[in-house]
Amino acid sequence: MRVGQPQGSGRRQRRARRSRRLAVGGILAAGLAILALLALGLGGLAAQEVPRFRIREERARELFVKALSFYHGQQYVAAREFLYKSLDVQPQFHLARRYLGDAYYYSGDWNAALEQWEFLDELSQGAYPLVRQRSELLRFSLNEYRDPGPYSFVRDFRPHSWSGHSFARPADVAIDERNRSYLLSFESANILVVSPGGEIESEIRGPFYDRLKGPVAMQLFDGRLYVADFSADRIRVFDLAGGNAGAFGEHGVGPDALLGPAGIAVAADAIYVSDSGNHRIQKFDHAGKRLLTITTDGVGAPLRMPLGLAASSEGELYVADREDGRVLVYDHEGNYLETLQHEKIPAPVGLSLSGDTLIVCDERNGPIFYNLKDRAWTWPESSRDHDDRPLLYRRAHAARGDALGGMLVADYDANRFVMLTREGLRISNLDMRIQRVESRDFPKMGVFLTVNNRLGSNIRGLERSEFRLFENDRRIPGIRADNTAPYNRRRLTVLAVENSPQFQQNYSAQLPNTLRPLLDPLRVADQMTLVRAGEQVRQVYQGLERLRMLRLLQSGETAESPNLGKALYESTALLSREIGPRSVILLVSGKRIEGAFNQYSLQRIGQYARANGVAIDVISFEGEADEGARLQTIADYSDLARATGGRYYRGFDESALSAIDEILRKRIDQRYILTYRSAMEASLSGRYVDIRVEASFQDSAGLADSGYIIPERPQ
Repeated sequence: MRVGQPQGSGRRQRRARRSRRLAVGGILAAGLAILALLALGLGGLAAQEVPRFRIREERARELFVKALSFYHGQQYVAAREFLYKSLDVQPQFHLARRYLGDAYYYSGDWNAALEQWEFLDELSQGAYPLVRQRSELLRFSLNEYRDPGPYSFVRDFRPHSWSGHSFARPADVAIDERNRSYLLSFESANILVVSPGGEIESEIRGPFYDRLKGPVAMQLFDGRLYVADFSADRIRVFDLAGGNAGAFGEHGVGPDALLGPAGIAVAADAIYVSDSGNHRIQKFDHAGKRLLTITTDGVGAPLRMPLGLAASSEGELYVADREDGRVLVYDHEGNYLETLQHEKIPAPVGLSLSGDTLIVCDERNGPIFYNLKDRAWTWPESSRDHDDRPLLYRRAHAARGDALGGMLVADYDANRFVMLTREGLRISNLDMRIQRVESRDFPKMGVFLTVNNRLGSNIRGLERSEFRLFENDRRIPGIRADNTAPYNRRRLTVLAVENSPQFQQNYSAQLPNTLRPLLDPLRVADQMTLVRAGEQVRQVYQGLERLRMLRLLQSGETAESPNLGKALYESTALLSREIGPRSVILLVSGKRIEGAFNQYSLQRIGQYARANGVAIDVISFEGEADEGARLQTIADYSDLARATGGRYYRGFDESALSAIDEILRKRIDQRYILTYRSAMEASLSGRYVDIRVEASFQDSAGLADSGYIIPERPQ
């Protein structure tokens, strides 16, 4: 599977060289028009205007207006053509060149985007700091720099951090997908829910007739909080709004009883509880029925003080045995596997998993990390708080990492929760981009915005108080930021299928069984589209009729070299303008097809999908006979899926495919749609309006800019 350059790259390079020559050679010829542009366009972060050209050059403005219409319609190839034409007329039209770089970025040609942005930065002598930042962040991403540095102090929460809400004896922490923090405290018997901006959203105690008594551990799993209530000898389950979702456990020493539950780990099929008073680990199903009891270590000695627990998706159970200063590892059937120990872990109490890292929280030394792949221990470098004092823990009880590279620590005796993040993320700007501006209902406006950290991890859960929006440097009040929520309740899927002779001959009969987990759960609100990849790429169906889809997938003219690259690119384009969870699923034989990705390379497709927030999943029957080619094909498809937030599935793996609908529905549209009412007058139709959005998250801030043309008033 060769990774080739898309057709037209030579033409782009020739046009870019020509554009450079015109830009350098046209300075004197532009005369007063250029002076006007410099006055208006080199203001750094100030509002930008479409310049007033001389009569001969007014054509540049007309072409730019047309290009902007295509750009906000996410028709980036057409936008690029008109932007190039505009620059041919007026090479010093900086605003057009900036949008040209943006159009290349969103169409997946990131190297061309860098070329345009860096040329603009050079030409304008650094007058556009946001363009320079775009270039730096994109180069960082292309070079795959992934070392964010050591942990650094962000803030801490203390009992009186909020008016009307307090806590005593922090015991555990959790972080949800919207970056909300859940702070569990033993003595105050409550859970405080804190927004990404550090404000209290709610408090969970349980209903007045059944309050928490003394919780010491919890885990967030599949939208629910599972809490080990030590003082009540019970396991409590809450939804994220604080409503009761279940409970089990009774006081005692019998086989099904609990005595001081001090740790909890939740898996898809089980709940593990540290029954510390009975010196054992209990395994329950989700209805509270006991399945298994673990009482000994690897040599038959009894567990002394089991506390923190962590369960991996591969089935391993990690147990912190505090009194013996060790972490015991079992399989899901309770069989002992190994012991993890380190001299800096004399009293482990809390365990959590963050990717391939086991975070062990020691009472005396705080969090220490064990890399499960490298089988190596590391510990955080020393950090200092905002008063330049060493960050020391008095009795660290639990620590959990988040998807953004941060960590929360519950410091029991210091009566505080400590928030940390990686130094490289704390001191860097947020990566913010305005994808499009919707002005059809002017003066009602919509701005589609992505907010990521430097590693490309999406930052969700920001509220409107964390955003500031400006039109032509005038701040706009009353913006809304929660507009994607209603759209995340549906599934938007494009199924692109390899239509080759080998696929039809060998795997067509398998489709009803392979695709049942994908097609059977379809709902009325969902959207399903079929794209057939042969010599030509065709959209053959959109709807919800399962039998018709299967018939169409098993028919059609086949091609020895189907254009899989174009099928993926066009499938992604079909979803780029949609709002909601968007996934392209590529269904292939797995045979290595020469030329399948010549027109659109795997890298270009991955960049296009990432820029537009579309995940690509691959279902492959792995039908390549040559072992080396088969492994390389698997690696290529797996890398594409991973880079876009998707997954790779084997076509015959019924167990993995059975969960595909649930996985697709858990994906969400990670953009913010900022809606507001424009302060501009409709009488100014045809005028360019500059938009700037500022946002803050923890110790980082971000800035994004774009603009729109005030639409013509209907006659």
